[in-house]
Amino acid sequence: MPGKRFLIIGAGGLVGRHLLDAVAGRDVIATYRRDPPSGGLALDITDADAARRLVVESGADVVMLAAADAWVERCERDRPCRQAQGDGAPDAAAAACDDRDLSAQVRHA
Repeated sequence: MPGKRFLIIGAGGLVGRHLLDAVAGRDVIATYRRDPPSGGLALDITDADAARRLVVESGADVVMLAAADAWVERCERDRPCRQAQGDGAPDAAAAACDDRDLSAQVRHA
């Protein structure tokens, strides 16, 4: 996908770092929570408004959401955590893609 701008939300995590490797040398905006990749932007994915704003303002052609809480058991027991990370950010990112007329395909892993 030459000439495309990529936004990787959660680029500081295990999956996100692999995605960064896959698009190395291209125009990439990378976000993180704890472990910043080189040139990364801090983003709390539980803040749906911030996630939506970033997608809209980034000008990205491709948006990849690799962010998640590594403490899976907490999110399984804690409904607000699950909603904020499992529903809130993906829904906000997909809505922002719709706002920009990007074809959004949201996949949950």
